[in-house]
Amino acid sequence: MRGTTLGSAPRARGFAALAIILALAGCGGGGGGGGGIPFIPPSASAPVTPQPETTVPETPAPATEPEATELKFTYEGVVPVAPTGAADFLAPFNAQGAKGLRYFGSAFQSPTDQLAIYVKDSDTTYTYELQPDPATLDEFRTQLANRGAAGFQWIGSYSERTGSGMYVTWHIYRKDASAATTFAYRVVQYQPYAMDKIIAEANIQGADGYYASNMSSTAANRLVGIYEKDLKSSSTYAYEAVELPDLKNNTFLTAANERGARGFRLTDASFSGPNGPQFVFVKDTTQNSSFSYYGLSIQEKPAKLLEQVNAEGAKGGAPLRSSFVHFYSSDVPGFSYFFSAKKCKGPLCKPAQNRVSF
Repeated sequence: MRGTTLGSAPRARGFAALAIILALAGCGGGGGGGGGIPFIPPSASAPVTPQPETTVPETPAPATEPEATELKFTYEGVVPVAPTGAADFLAPFNAQGAKGLRYFGSAFQSPTDQLAIYVKDSDTTYTYELQPDPATLDEFRTQLANRGAAGFQWIGSYSERTGSGMYVTWHIYRKDASAATTFAYRVVQYQPYAMDKIIAEANIQGADGYYASNMSSTAANRLVGIYEKDLKSSSTYAYEAVELPDLKNNTFLTAANERGARGFRLTDASFSGPNGPQFVFVKDTTQNSSFSYYGLSIQEKPAKLLEQVNAEGAKGGAPLRSSFVHFYSSDVPGFSYFFSAKKCKGPLCKPAQNRVSF
């Protein structure tokens, strides 16, 4: 995934697009961030048919509000080149990370017209590393504990095709040089076909300060949920899921903005429900944050998409997901979706943080 960087200055208002994630994505369908359209072979995924909408009671307002910060985001695009090995895969990540840009997602129109998208949302630099997928979940938990203690966050996985045609899976970790923190992890059994149980598990973990890095990932050849706790943060989390049988633009925005007004941010987790796609929202219960969601016209060309996300980023807007999610309907034109945050501090205020799959 080597490549050359395409710079972009904020220009015309428009919007992003290029992947429809209405079901479980490759190598796990849920979590807080990352994803995108892979430009090298993704790992296997499993379909999920969860239950109808499950919610949790609204939490009381916290006693204090976070310090207000002005949020602005800038993006760069890199033309990807298929890697020949693990070290080659990491090279563009670390090259961009040294410039203070972290991997966000990918924009794909064709094999000859695609970009890996990196975002700058804080004054820092990043280091990436790969760790092999272990044979057992206990070994994976040990790996997470060791890397978390060294300040590395698990952000997803990468499957490399070997000369024999077999795939070898690696786990991707990222370290933020400015964040003097460490991380603890919990790995739980994934509950297929049971959204109520998935949300119940997420709320149990969230009450303990564990954020869902990925609600349905693959490790040691098992489907699992991976939860992360920033050991220097006091944040706790609550989750809700909503099923939308009708994905017209106004239907989605109405549902999203109702939750955003209550402090819920859309995550990268989406599942196939019995009546339509089901989306997961998360709230930092220690904050009085709010989120606004809006749709813009689709930009099919990756270069135009890059211009668009920079134009919105200059105003504090960010794509809802690293997949540049959009929906099509026979009744309304396709739209892609952004969000903006108010009274917000921490990772939920910024573009997607986790769930990268290749």
